[in-house]
Amino acid sequence: MTIVENYLNIPKIGKVKAVFHRAIEGKIKTVTVSKTPTDKYYASILVENDAENNQTLGDKIIGIDLGIKDFAIVHDGEQVVKYSNPKHLKRHERNLKRKQKKLARKVQGSKSTNKFRKLVAKVHEKVSNSRQDFLHKLSRNLVNESQVIVVENLNVKGLIPNRKLSKSISDAGWGMFVNFLDYKLQRRGGKLIEIDRFFPSSKTCSCCGHIVDE
Repeated sequence: MTIVENYLNIPKIGKVKAVFHRAIEGKIKTVTVSKTPTDKYYASILVENDAENNQTLGDKIIGIDLGIKDFAIVHDGEQVVKYSNPKHLKRHERNLKRKQKKLARKVQGSKSTNKFRKLVAKVHEKVSNSRQDFLHKLSRNLVNESQVIVVENLNVKGLIPNRKLSKSISDAGWGMFVNFLDYKLQRRGGKLIEIDRFFPSSKTCSCCGHIVDE
């Protein structure tokens, strides 16, 4: 696999015109080409580059409490910063329902069915892209200023069956966010600590460690 100007030179296929979101720096290791439900093709390029590892770590040790109203409440021992939940799915929910209703009325196997299936897929793709963009940017900002990040080991699968909260929990992307924090910290020599979800952090005194009953 080689890159020539604005083209990917793929073995057995040849030159394919591509739009690059950033400059490719380093030795190319692998390239994974995937197709989305909206018929878009993406090439994920893995390169060997030590530039990120040479960056200095931040000096903070922070704790993050993940939630639905506030996506993340970050505490560094001195101040608390709240990051509101963008609620990506809710912003597109009306548009999605309208397109799904139109799709349901179409005859299975017809050209119009395939057309509206793509329209529905585009909405889902937009929601997914905006969610990942938010999670990547927030995790990068927190990793840049920290050497240790502490989060609660949430049982996301156990919370999903809750009918009232399942959609909001799935939309938040807590698990994806923790994964982003983990691999970004590892690349820079930092550390992610997951505490047990039953640890009585709210009942424990930060000075002497005494645990109150209520």
